[in-house]
Amino acid sequence: MNTCITPLETIIGKTTDILNSSALNSGPMSLLCEFIEREIKDVIDTAPIDLDGAVSEANRALNRAYQELDDLIELLSTQPDSLALKQALGQADNAYYSGEGRLTEDLEEGERGDGLADFIAATIHEHNSESGIVSMRSVNESLKDGQSRIEACIEQIEQLTSAPTSRPRPSQ
Repeated sequence: MNTCITPLETIIGKTTDILNSSALNSGPMSLLCEFIEREIKDVIDTAPIDLDGAVSEANRALNRAYQELDDLIELLSTQPDSLALKQALGQADNAYYSGEGRLTEDLEEGERGDGLADFIAATIHEHNSESGIVSMRSVNESLKDGQSRIEACIEQIEQLTSAPTSRPRPSQ
């Protein structure tokens, strides 16, 4: 019996604890976890590669997502602390691929630009008060939590190779 583990299985196995943590099994964070797993699978399943190549591709994809959130957080931090829901979604939509994420549209999960767009939209909706006002400070804190989860996955994946890797650097 051949029990050869593929690079994909190795990488997913390394990030399983982070992705299955009880704090991430509900709300927007569960969408982020689905996005991370899908991103890893998508970049690794596209071509047969060895573990070092798979680690490199997974890191590239997750670093890109980290940077996209970093850019979004930076823009949203310049906004007033309280915005109407539509304004908050509009600002995030403009910052995230210039509206390609379709954050302002009332769509089901999986119908937006990608899973990260679903996470962003769900995060904004989660911080919407009954009066229709969104706390942008709370949104940014949740987005930073998401960024931390992505970074934790990158750190776990980096342990699988001796090749030097580039790590995301948060903006200050």
